[in-house]
Amino acid sequence: MEVLAAGGVQILSFAAHCGTGGGHSYRQMPGSPDRKLETAMLTHALERGVLILTLDDDPSPKGRDVLATYISDLVHVHAPTPVVIVLGGEATATVISAVLRAHRLCSELGVLMSVATLSAAVRRSLETQTAADGPRLVIHARADIAIATAFTVAA
Repeated sequence: MEVLAAGGVQILSFAAHCGTGGGHSYRQMPGSPDRKLETAMLTHALERGVLILTLDDDPSPKGRDVLATYISDLVHVHAPTPVVIVLGGEATATVISAVLRAHRLCSELGVLMSVATLSAAVRRSLETQTAADGPRLVIHARADIAIATAFTVAA
């Protein structure tokens, strides 16, 4: 793990399997016949005592487990730091599944977790699926509000 300071924000670069580049995590899919690199497109940073995980691209359906494992690793390393997952664009069922797995893990660890997404459809989907599944997931439309709220609650 490498720590970089950028404008008062601590950015952590976590090398996973095949290394990192440009702030993105690259992982090699186990059992992939052509051994190509699959990208999870998950970046992470620590800002004001909050772990911010930003998912910019949708992984392949096979990448869901890799994405969930990567999120789990980061949550475990930084626990009990609050977590905010920021979803860019329209999240598919693969991303929603990984977020729900992360929410269950955070609930088990007693870690505050929230999600920020501009997509009303994704917010509704997450609310519907967590309502029946256990503890309520806090979902925001804006990332800055999610981070400020997590910081305030944790302080």
